Amino acid sequence: MFPAGTRVYTCSSSITGKKLGPKRHSLGYVSSSNAAHFINHMRDFPIKDQSFVLIPLHIVFTRYGKEEKRRCETREFLQILPVSLTSVYEESVTVKRIQDIIKILNKGELFKNSNWHNMACNYSSNPLNIGTVIPVGHTNVTRMDDNEAKAWIVSILRNPSFGQLVRTHRHLPTLKALVTDDLLAWVSNAVRSSSARNDLLRWAEDEPQHMRTLLRDVQCINAVFCRGVHNSSMKAMKNMIMKGRVKDINPFSFWLLTELFQDESIIKEKENIVYGASIGNNFTNLTKCMRPIRNTYLTIKPNHV
Repeated sequence: MFPAGTRVYTCSSSITGKKLGPKRHSLGYVSSSNAAHFINHMRDFPIKDQSFVLIPLHIVFTRYGKEEKRRCETREFLQILPVSLTSVYEESVTVKRIQDIIKILNKGELFKNSNWHNMACNYSSNPLNIGTVIPVGHTNVTRMDDNEAKAWIVSILRNPSFGQLVRTHRHLPTLKALVTDDLLAWVSNAVRSSSARNDLLRWAEDEPQHMRTLLRDVQCINAVFCRGVHNSSMKAMKNMIMKGRVKDINPFSFWLLTELFQDESIIKEKENIVYGASIGNNFTNLTKCMRPIRNTYLTIKPNHV
């Protein structure tokens, strides 16, 4: 649901205490998002019949919790977002409900309620890493220290779709105009294997100019990649909606919540598509959740950043 390379902050987590892992206040860069899964309700959750959408993420974490140690560790993380299909309230009421859910999660619900762990086993290979991350700040590659730069680059290079773009289209004039042939070849190899990726990072870390060049070029390629993914997904889903082919809530949820925390114009574009078509109440009601979810989470002030 986040573009590759998005810096995120963990505002809710099932990991507590002295355990290592992406606990609250952790920081990292999203590498990839997978399909969404709609959950009608969670057993024993304090708010009855509350629905959620779960989105498996891969995140390159640079810090766990408030610790001072710097990291560059890729972990699965199951993103949880509260939604509603059946009850549509005024936005202020919906915001209050989401705020209440955030408080419940932050009080240890994810840790204390074993049903979360049991549910996560169906969608993640590491059911301990569940919670919610939100974007924090803007990714300014020119101001990154070496560890941040390395983590950001890794988050991009490990994205499967980014890798496919580079491998398939490395000879296109569009990409060759962005970067030198030699570096594009290095990047093309780096998305294929960890050893090639490590070689590329070692080369970048040898000289500050190497790192600046790699950051600039990967950022340029990623911008083209993200723009292409956005345009393709919008066109495909609009075509399906207009032809009445949208039946499954899961792929619709993934499309709807992808780029949720990006520019508001994207939200408006998706609303226009959904509200301008004849589509079921479930899809319309889920669409009406977008703004309250976005507004609520973006008003959270991250601590220890």
